[in-house]
Amino acid sequence: MAMNGVSFSHEGDLTASGVPAAGTPFIVQGYLYPAGTFDQYGELSGVHSDGSPEFPNLVMGRWICSGWHLLDGDAPTGPVVTTRQSFDFDLDVPGADMFTTEGVELADWNVSFERPITGGTGRFHGLSGQHTQTYVGAALNITGGFNATFELRHPRCRSVSGATADAVAGETTRVLQRSG
Repeated sequence: MAMNGVSFSHEGDLTASGVPAAGTPFIVQGYLYPAGTFDQYGELSGVHSDGSPEFPNLVMGRWICSGWHLLDGDAPTGPVVTTRQSFDFDLDVPGADMFTTEGVELADWNVSFERPITGGTGRFHGLSGQHTQTYVGAALNITGGFNATFELRHPRCRSVSGATADAVAGETTRVLQRSG
């Protein structure tokens, strides 16, 4: 997933360094790319400075994240936000083919953390389990967003817009990468 930092919107106080303070709500969007995109094109790839997708022909869907800052936005480590994330794979009919997750996110680069899958629609109807999220690299992309990868662990996983997806119960399937 490549986060489009241009889409970042928040309401509330800023710290002296100009980032959202603890307690600040926000919303941001990004582009869902197939697994391996950052390996092939670089950890900071995926979005242009104007917020448009760098690889429009590879975009599998839209990522939407809303939540609250638990720590100031420039915290170097620890549980920085609590969020709900939507992974929407039908760009023509929003919400028709998506799954959601909810939980705490760490500020740490290249440190994996777990989040529960809370539900889905379309191909993801009845989906439950958890996924591992990792912010990749050690810097923000050109829009000020981060890039991240996700690994899903759940009893079943169906094809996701051509991504690696058929899995057996309990197996880990690397389905997509995210930057944001």
